[in-house]
Amino acid sequence: MNNILPIGAILRDRYQIIEILSTKTGFGITYKVKDRNHPNQIILVIKQLKKPTPESLKLEKLPKAEQQEKIDQVWDNYLRLFRKETQALANLGETYNQIPTIHERFTELGEECYVSIIPVKEFLQSLRGSIPILQKYRISI
Repeated sequence: MNNILPIGAILRDRYQIIEILSTKTGFGITYKVKDRNHPNQIILVIKQLKKPTPESLKLEKLPKAEQQEKIDQVWDNYLRLFRKETQALANLGETYNQIPTIHERFTELGEECYVSIIPVKEFLQSLRGSIPILQKYRISI
């Protein structure tokens, strides 16, 4: 499906997308979200797994049936790796505060997603080029 969800969209009747962070990552699309059940909570990020397409896998020259077979194989592998990633992050996030903590994994509208809590320091570092005061005074974070 590879739908880029619009700003304002609400997932699981709870997470409201407030910013699209990246659409160009290898396996996923990332969004900054707020939890409507806990509006004052720290920053949350949702990663949505991208579904492979004939174009992304360079399969356009193959017959349609063969394209679909290969896409299904790749998708099964993506799901396996995505679930492995969420499990690894869940385990590591409990031990190391520099690693995002997995808050929840879910499927909605055919899209595989997980919600992670991003440590504030890492979030600020991701904004380093966006905040003039950080550039002007070279504030170390």
